[in-house]
Amino acid sequence: TRRCCDEPIALYRTEGGQPVALHDRCTHRGTPLSFGKVVGDALQCAYHGMQFGPSGKCVRIPTQDVIPPDACVRAYPLIERGGILWTYMGPPAEQPPLPEWEFAMVPADRRFVAKRTQECNWLQAMEGGIDSSHVSFLHSGELNSDPLFKGSKGNAYNLNDMKPHF
Repeated sequence: TRRCCDEPIALYRTEGGQPVALHDRCTHRGTPLSFGKVVGDALQCAYHGMQFGPSGKCVRIPTQDVIPPDACVRAYPLIERGGILWTYMGPPAEQPPLPEWEFAMVPADRRFVAKRTQECNWLQAMEGGIDSSHVSFLHSGELNSDPLFKGSKGNAYNLNDMKPHF
């Protein structure tokens, strides 16, 4: 289970590798779907075995022959681009276009994706990332030892120019 915008989300991949994001509560008893297992292209609830496909529609109820039309969970559009899973959780009519940032558009062999925990809010992380002199001033002592920067070609710019101007 993951939470995004305070919604419980169950993430899984279909047999073909397609990433899927579903609301993480079965419509029958509210059991977390993330307790279940992937069966083919569906996520099977651990409680009664109801299976939900990538669209959120129930595709199988082992104890019933007929699937009620309201047997479904919310599905969120989810794509993988640039090694990152992107979803939109708002009204479908207001869905923005996919991000076309350079790191997400280059081939996999031209990018490096890492996970790092930062004890700050997202605005601090964003500002620190776009501030042209932040790294060279504050982090210059760790640039050659920090795993995120060590060996990076960008270190030459950071270490040789304490007054960058872009």
